[in-house]
Amino acid sequence: MLSNPENGDYSLLPDSPAAGYGCITFPEEKIQHPPEPEIFNRYFSNSRKGNRFEVEGEITENTIWSADTISVIGNIIINDGVTLAIEPGATIEFAGFYSISVFGSLQAAGEPDNQIIFTSSNADQFQPDSTEAGSWNGIRFSNTSHLNEPSFFRYCIFENSKSLSTDIIGGVIYCYNFSQLQVVNSIFRNNFAIFGSAVGCDYNSAPEITGNLFHNNYALLAGSPFYVKYSHPHLNYNTIAANQILNQDVWYVTAMVHTYIAKPQLTGNIIRNNLTNYFFQDQILEGKAFYINYNNIENGYAGTGNIDFPAQFVMNGSTPYYLQSDSPCINAGLNDLPWGQEFPATDLAGEQRIYDNIVDMGAYEWQGSFISNNDVVNFNPVLKNYPNPFNAETIISFSLPETQEKTKLVICNIKGEKIFTLVKNNLPAGKHYIIWNGTDYNGKSVSSGIYFCKITDGNLTASRKMILLK
Repeated sequence: MLSNPENGDYSLLPDSPAAGYGCITFPEEKIQHPPEPEIFNRYFSNSRKGNRFEVEGEITENTIWSADTISVIGNIIINDGVTLAIEPGATIEFAGFYSISVFGSLQAAGEPDNQIIFTSSNADQFQPDSTEAGSWNGIRFSNTSHLNEPSFFRYCIFENSKSLSTDIIGGVIYCYNFSQLQVVNSIFRNNFAIFGSAVGCDYNSAPEITGNLFHNNYALLAGSPFYVKYSHPHLNYNTIAANQILNQDVWYVTAMVHTYIAKPQLTGNIIRNNLTNYFFQDQILEGKAFYINYNNIENGYAGTGNIDFPAQFVMNGSTPYYLQSDSPCINAGLNDLPWGQEFPATDLAGEQRIYDNIVDMGAYEWQGSFISNNDVVNFNPVLKNYPNPFNAETIISFSLPETQEKTKLVICNIKGEKIFTLVKNNLPAGKHYIIWNGTDYNGKSVSSGIYFCKITDGNLTASRKMILLK
């Protein structure tokens, strides 16, 4: 219901059913484009079911999706030179096997407690197989011009997406010759593709993917969650766990981060507890050790600062794959990201990204409260050491809220082997200081490297990483 379209007045009448709903459009600066009614009606329904609208077709001008639910009833194309922005809290619900093709820019900025969700309207029908039921068809950046505004996803959830093509890799996100993309502090779960269950990078693509959680994604043949071909994406501080490659051929060479003539750059990731039927449980295939540093990788990997220890996840509550206080991933990262990248200010839970001066591996930053098994318990000894890194000796300090029996303070090497016991006694409440002079049980000086001081009180444990430099 428009005011006077015959004379060029396309403003809404006060009683129009479109008033207050749908999208917000904003024209380019200094250029005023009156909206064309046929374009508006093309992908915005005038029918209302609460704060909800329907979309399909081309997006030809800068647009904001602002609603509780945006129902996608056909393929979406964001034209070159056009930006689509999505506001926090929106659910993008695909009514069928539809995709979003981005030739302009897509900017989805959720919040820690108000995420943007991309999902299927029939999610209960989703199965990790080659059918379209209960799924949508992903977000595609193919030869998108770098002259557009950068695209980004922050605090989003991607679920129930599929790619059933061998040409389009990546169940959720596909980049072909495109690098102006950041994916930060988001969750990828229950997605499927033939190659690359969550993300596919092809032909000179280098998106930045930082602080995300990838779990329970499925690839039919290879790469779960990543398939990287002729590309060099930046994968930083992600938690990659419980993903699966369904291929039953034990001789089919594959891995969770599957590369082909590519150089993915991995820093600070946790890559563990994933499953493939390939006889060697590769987490990364044909990666270059120079670009793979400070990660916790199951079965190990060459590169500076990489470790191979159980990550000690907390699986219950609203933050699955959070770190227990005795996790070797705590304070095991690298504070300076390579290649000029920057840390987001907060982690996946919305907490401070760098806590206690050294960043943790994975998507979550441990905040100093002890978490054990299924419960949060009141055991926080505030374990510290100074200096760190250290040369000849370091002072380890910790506080006990009450008198503790059978307290143990031990030093372990990066393999988890105990090399020295500093305390094995009942200790009174209060603050304690212990000096470790860098020697083992035999009184011999240990070599330079990463060590862990671990304090135990009964079944409760906390640990801290220390670096010995000589």
